[in-house]
Parts: sequence; C-alpha cells; structure tokens
Amino acid sequence: MYEYRTDILAKIQERLIHMIQHHSKVLVVRFDVRFPENAPLPQRNDAISALMKHLKDWFSLNSIEAHYLWVREQNLSETPHYHVAFLINGNRCQTGTGLLQSASQAWSVILNYPWPQGLVHYCDLDGGRAWIMLCRPSAQSKGAEQAAFGFQVQAVFERLAYLAKTYSKDLAPYRVRDFGTSLLRVETPVPMVIPTLYPGAQTAV
Repeated sequence: MYEYRTDILAKIQERLIHMIQHHSKVLVVRFDVRFPENAPLPQRNDAISALMKHLKDWFSLNSIEAHYLWVREQNLSETPHYHVAFLINGNRCQTGTGLLQSASQAWSVILNYPWPQGLVHYCDLDGGRAWIMLCRPSAQSKGAEQAAFGFQVQAVFERLAYLAKTYSKDLAPYRVRDFGTSLLRVETPVPMVIPTLYPGAQTAV
C-alpha cells in the first residue's frame, strides 16, 4: 500500500476524463526512462522535458490529440528515473509501438548515449503490452456495457495512480519539479469521481 499525492491524482484524472469525453477511443501507454550507469547527476529535468517535447511535437504535427504526465523519482540509485504515461486519441493511433520506439530512439539522442537498451522500460498495462485501448460505449449501449467500461476505466486509473505515490519523490533538488504534465486547453478542477484507488490507500497533499 502506498500513500498518494492528491495533486498528481487530480492531474491524472483530469486528463483521463478529458480524453474519454472527447474521443470514443483512448490509447493509454506507460513507460519508464532511466539514465545510464555512472551518468552525471542531473540537477534539472531538461532531459525529460526534451523527450516530452519531441513526442508531443510529433502528435501535434500529425493533428493527433495526446496528453502526458511524468514524475521524477529517486530511491537508492545515484540518478533519478521517470515514470511516464501518455493518453492518445485512439481513433488515430491504434497501438503504442510507434510511441515506444520513438521514445527509445529520442532518449538515446538526448543523452548522447548510443545504447538505449534497458534505459526505456515498457510497462505492463494489458497482458504484457505497455498500452491498453479504452473504447467508450455508445450512448445507446446497455447498462452492463457501461458498467464494464466503468470498471475498465477504474482499473486504468489505478495503474496510472502508481505515478502519484509519495514514495521516492523527496530527493529532487530545491525548486526542481517532481512531476510535469501537458496542458489542457481548458483546465478546471473536477470532482474526484473515480473511486479512490485500492482498499486502504491513503492520499497526501
């Protein structure tokens, strides 16, 4: 059981609800990025910011709406690592393969490190794949279909909530952010309508 940060949970929920409301299909992709061994300790988040810009620019160039959230964590290693989630218009992008390959190639270039193997980890969201597709039922669908979709959304939210855990988020240098997100056109507070995580989970501001 973890303790969770409500500010990060809210950002996850805002983007998840926004994408579900605006697209009948939402592709959710998860991956982690790390620095190579013996790399200099990064004092800022320039590398992850460059990676997010590279990936977001590709979606923007192809007129595909996509939103992301990353968190910076550091525990026993000498360098931090980042957990990343992307939410993409699933009507325009069917799998996460292209995004993951692009992330690996771009991370290698950004770090000027020719061997990216092991630096980008593909997380398991669905049967060993690092992505899952949320397909919203039509307004005419029956109650059972709506309920099944609600359970699926809840399961995805719980997976993404891992990014909001407080554990290992207290080693960032002074005034260095420990998470970042894409911007929503209209970002207004929304009630925490998705049930609260796992039984016994705690939240922290």
